Amino acid sequence: MKLIELHAHSHFSFLDALASPDELVSRAKELGYSAIALTDHGGMFGIPKFLRAAERAGLQAIVGCEMYVSPTTRTDHSPDLRPVGHHLTVLAETVEGYGHLVKLSTLGYTEGFHHRPRVDRELLSANAGGLIVLTGCIHSALSELLLKPDDAEAERLVGYYEEVFGRDRVFVEVQRHGLDQKEEPLLEKLVALARRRRLGIVATNDVHYLNAADAEAHQQAMDLRSRKLPTDPRRERFLKPAYGLLTESEWKKNFGKDLPEVFDTAVSIAKRCSIRPADIRPGTGAEREDAAERMRLAVFRSVEQRRGNAPAEIQSRIEQELKELEAAGMAEYFMMIHELVSESKRQGIAVGPGRGSSAGSLVARLLDITEIDPMVYGLSFERFLSPSRRTLPDVDLDVDFTRREAVIQILHDLNPSRRVFQAGTIVGIGLKTAVREVSRARGLSYRDVDEKLQSLAAGAARLDPDDKPPWKELAPLINLIAPLPRAPHVHPTALMMVPKSFEAFLPLYASLEGQTWLQYDSEDLDWMGIPKLDILPLKILSVLSETVRWLKIAGIADLELRSIPLDDPQVYASLSRGETAGIFQLESPGMRQMLRDVAPDSIETLAAVLALFRPGPLESDLPRNYVERKHGRMESRPPHPLFESILKETFGLVLYQEQVLACARRAGLTAVEADDFRLAISKKKADLMQSAGRRFEEALRKTGMAESDAASLVHQIAHDGGFSFNKAHAVSYATLCCRAAWLKTRHPAAFLAASANVHLEDRKQLSDIFSEARRLGIRVLPPDIQSCGADCMPDPDGRQIRLGLRTVRHVSGDAAADILRMRPFADIPDLLMKVAGLAQHQTLEMLCKSGALDSLAGSRMDLLGSLPQWMSRFKKSSSPGGFQTELFEAMSPPVEASPAPEGDAGAARRLLFLEHESLGFFATGSPLEEMKDLVSEFCTGALAELTDALQRQSASHPGEPANRAVTVAGLVVSVRPHVDRAGREMGFAKIEDGTGSVDVVFFHDIYVKAKPLLAPGAPLLIQGRLEKKGASVTLLADQVVETDNPERLYESIWLKLDESVGMDTMKKLKEILKDHLGDRPVHVEMSEGGVSYEYRVGWSCRPSGALRRKLELLLGPYSVFFLKSNESALTR
Repeated sequence: MKLIELHAHSHFSFLDALASPDELVSRAKELGYSAIALTDHGGMFGIPKFLRAAERAGLQAIVGCEMYVSPTTRTDHSPDLRPVGHHLTVLAETVEGYGHLVKLSTLGYTEGFHHRPRVDRELLSANAGGLIVLTGCIHSALSELLLKPDDAEAERLVGYYEEVFGRDRVFVEVQRHGLDQKEEPLLEKLVALARRRRLGIVATNDVHYLNAADAEAHQQAMDLRSRKLPTDPRRERFLKPAYGLLTESEWKKNFGKDLPEVFDTAVSIAKRCSIRPADIRPGTGAEREDAAERMRLAVFRSVEQRRGNAPAEIQSRIEQELKELEAAGMAEYFMMIHELVSESKRQGIAVGPGRGSSAGSLVARLLDITEIDPMVYGLSFERFLSPSRRTLPDVDLDVDFTRREAVIQILHDLNPSRRVFQAGTIVGIGLKTAVREVSRARGLSYRDVDEKLQSLAAGAARLDPDDKPPWKELAPLINLIAPLPRAPHVHPTALMMVPKSFEAFLPLYASLEGQTWLQYDSEDLDWMGIPKLDILPLKILSVLSETVRWLKIAGIADLELRSIPLDDPQVYASLSRGETAGIFQLESPGMRQMLRDVAPDSIETLAAVLALFRPGPLESDLPRNYVERKHGRMESRPPHPLFESILKETFGLVLYQEQVLACARRAGLTAVEADDFRLAISKKKADLMQSAGRRFEEALRKTGMAESDAASLVHQIAHDGGFSFNKAHAVSYATLCCRAAWLKTRHPAAFLAASANVHLEDRKQLSDIFSEARRLGIRVLPPDIQSCGADCMPDPDGRQIRLGLRTVRHVSGDAAADILRMRPFADIPDLLMKVAGLAQHQTLEMLCKSGALDSLAGSRMDLLGSLPQWMSRFKKSSSPGGFQTELFEAMSPPVEASPAPEGDAGAARRLLFLEHESLGFFATGSPLEEMKDLVSEFCTGALAELTDALQRQSASHPGEPANRAVTVAGLVVSVRPHVDRAGREMGFAKIEDGTGSVDVVFFHDIYVKAKPLLAPGAPLLIQGRLEKKGASVTLLADQVVETDNPERLYESIWLKLDESVGMDTMKKLKEILKDHLGDRPVHVEMSEGGVSYEYRVGWSCRPSGALRRKLELLLGPYSVFFLKSNESALTR
C-alpha cells in the first residue's frame, strides 16, 4: 500500500500547526510515504522549503493550499460575517495550476483579507485551470451544508465545483478523527453524495502536527494565536490528539474496511500532480549572453580610463573574474548594480565604498560597484564567489539613510523588464514569549515567570530539559512552541529583482497597513535564482554627505567622499587617543580602549581593529597578542614559515578569512578544498572540518612536513581562524570610518552639526555629539527663532554650532517651516499673531525653555513665568478681530517676575535644566562637566563604560550572573516613588553622567535615607551593585551621598596582602600612602600559613580613584577595598 497524505499543514499555517516543512517531509519519509501535499492555510510561505526537502528525501512533493472561501464575496468585510471563510483544499496539478494557486493566494491577501486571506467564487472561476480540488474538512462549505442539513444546496455547490474545475478534478474529501457524533454522519453523507455524482473519494487526515504527543503544544499555539486561556469556553479546540501523520496501520484501521478505494484515489491524484522544483524557477534566456558582453565592455572601458594598459597580473585577474561571473550567470546582476550605483551617485546620493565580500572583486571595483581596490589590500575574489558555493552571492549596498527610497525608485526606473519586490521574512515566537504564554496558561505567578525570564541567557533558544520544577515539566512544551513562526514580516533590506515574465509565480502577502511583499523569504528566492540586492540605509553616509555638501556651499572645501585621504597622520593620532564620538563603529567605550591599545596608523591596522572588536576574538587572546606584536613587545612569528608572507601584515596572526584561504592554497589545496576548510572553521561544522582538515594535513605532508607537525599546524590555523573575519568587509568599513574621522578632525563643527541633524530622534546621541563639541572647544548656541534654521548649522569659521528649531521637543517640521517663513518677529505678540498654532500646545513653552525666544524677551525666566497668561488670553479670543485685540492688549507682560540675579550660579544651572527639559540633552553647557574630577577620583568608571563592560561580560558568559560593585556619579533625571510588597516606601530613579544613563533601585532602608537628596537635577554619588537582567542594566543602590562630600562613602581602607609580599613592595606601599594622606584609617589583612591576621598600620588616607588604581597596580586586582564599616576585607 502506498502512503499518501494530500492535506497537511506546516508551521507556516501560523500557530495552527507545529512541524516545519523539513520535519514534515522527514517524518513522512520515516513512515514510508511516497507522496505528501503541503496545504497551509491561505498562503504558500513554505512551498520552496517543502520542495527542496522533498527532493533531498526522494519524496514526491505536491503543492497545495487550504483556501478560505468567503460565503459571500471577498470584499464583504461585515463584522457579523460567520464564518469569514470556508475551507477548501486546492492542489496544483500542473505548472499552470501552480500559477493559479499563486494568484489565488496573493489576491486572498491583497483583496480578500478579513481575519483570514479569502477568495470567492469569482476568483475560483477565473483561476481554475490546472487545479484539483478536494471538497475540504469539517469546516468546508460542503460539510456545513450537509450538517444543516441542506442537501439540495450541497448538490448545487458540488455542481459548481464540477463546472468550474472539471468533473475529473473534483474529489470528495473524507476524514475520520473520532471526534464527536457529527463526524460519522457527515462521512456517510459525503460518501453518498460522491456515489450519486460518481466522484472520486479521497481520505486525508488534516495533519497539524507529527505525533499525538504534540497535540498539547498545538493547542497552546492556537490559544496563543487567539489570545485565549484554557478556561475560556470560546477557545477553538481540537477535541482529540488525532491530527498527526498516520502510520500505515492507522490508515488501514480508519478506512481499510469500509472505504479501501480512498487509497487508490490518493495514488491517482498524486500521479497527476507533476510540479517539480525546477518548474517554479525562472529560466535563462539570450539576455544572459548580452549582459555578459556588456559587462566585459564596461570593465575594459573602465580599465582604459583608469590605467591605460593594465599589467599582466591585473589582466589575468580580470579575465578570471569575468569568466567565473559569466559562468555563474551573474553578468546581468552586476550590470544592474553598476547602473544603479552610477545613477545614484550622478543624482548626488552617497553610496558606501563597499560591504561584505563583494569588495574582494576587481570587476566590482572597475564597475564602480565598490571603491576598494582588492589588488592593494590583497582581497580574494574566491571569498565572494567560491566554486563550492551552492547559491549565488549577493551584493549589499550602503546608501544615504535619507535617500533609500530614491535609490529603490532608480532601481525600478532602470529595470523596466523587472519588478522590484521586498522579500519576506518570518518572525518566530521566541523563547521568552513561549515561556510567558505557557506560564500564563498554567497559572504560574508573575514573580516565578519574571525570575525565569531574567535568568535566560541572551539569545537562548531552548529551556534546559533538566531544569528545576516547574520548568522541567514545561520545557518540552515550551521548546516546541518557541521556534514556531508567529507571523509574516517584511525583510528590512532585501530587494528581489523579479523578471516580469516570472512575476505570476511568486505569491504576495499584504499587511493590514497595505504594504505588500513576497511570501517567500530571501533564502527561498535565492534558491529560485531571483537576484537579490540588499540596500541598507546607513546614517553615517548621511552625515558624510551633509558635511561635504555644507563645506561646498560655505566655500570652505570642494570635496568628494572618495577623494578624502586615507593616510592623514593627524586622523590616526586622534583615533589612537580614542577621540571617536560621532564616528561610525568606533564610539563604544570598549572600542575606544582598543583603539588606544592598538594605536592604528593605517587603513590596514584600522581594519584589524574592526576585525578584532567582535564577541569571538574579544573572548580570546587574539586582541592582546595583536597589540603586543604590533608594538614589538612580542615576537611576530607565523605558525609556520610557509605562511610568513600571508600573515606578515597581521604580525603572524590569522585574523582574516582570506588569510585562511591563502594558507590553504599555499599548502596545495584547490580553491574548492580551501573554501571547504574556511567554511568548516567559520561555521563550526565538525563533520566538514574532519574531512577538510584531513585534506589540509595531506597537502602539508606532500611539502615534506612531518605528520605530527602537519596535524599540529592545521589544528592551530583552525583554532585561530575560527575567530577570523571577512577582510573585504573590514577594509570597506575601515575606509568609511577613516573618511568620517578625517571630516571630524579637519572640519569638526560641520561634521558634528551634520551628525546632529541626522540623529535628531536620538536624544542620547545628540547629548554625546554636543558634549564632544564642547570638549573640542566648539561653542554650542541655543536655537534662535530670529536667525537659526530648522537644522543645526555651524558657522563658517568652525568655532560654533547653532542649534536648529527641530532639536526642540514638540517642534515639528511643519511648525519649524512656518516659523522660518513668517519671521522676523518684533516680539511675542507678533510671533503668536503670525504663527497662531504656537499658543495651542507645548511648542511655545519648549521654545522658551530652549532659549529660542531669548532674542524676543529680556529674561527667559520672566517669559516662562508669563507664558500661561499669554496663552490663556489667546485661547479665549473668539470674536472677529478679538485675537488681534488681545494681542495688542497683551503688549505688556501680564505678570511681574523678578529676574534672577546676574552671575548667580544657581540661575545658570536652572537655565541648563530648562534647556535639558526642552531638548532632551544639555547643549550649551552641562553641570555634568563639573563632576569630571569627581568621576576620576572616586568612581569605578563612567556609566557607558560600566554598562558596556557588563553587557560584554554577559554576552561572553551566558547564563552566569552579570553584576559588579560600583561607585558612580550622575545627575538625577527623574524620580518615581513606589511601594514594595510589604507596603513600605521605596523608589526608582534615572541618573545620567554625560556618557550614559542607568535606572537605580532604592529599596526601603536606602530610600528613606536618600529621599531628601533625590530631586531632579541633583548631582549624587551612588554606591551599589550594577546588575544585568534580561536586556536591561540596573543599579541597586547601597549608599547615596552628595557630590560635595564624597569621602562619606567610605569608613576605612583595607589592603589584602599575602605572605609573599617583600620589603620592596612595602616601601612602595608606604610612598603611595604618603601621597594620599587623609582621615580614613588604613587596615591590612595578611594571610600566612592559611591563617588571616588583621593590622591597623597607623596610616590614614583619603579614599579616591587615584589611590585605588595605584594600590591595585602594586598589589594586584581584588586586593584593595574601600569599606563602609570596619568589616573584614575577606567578607567582601
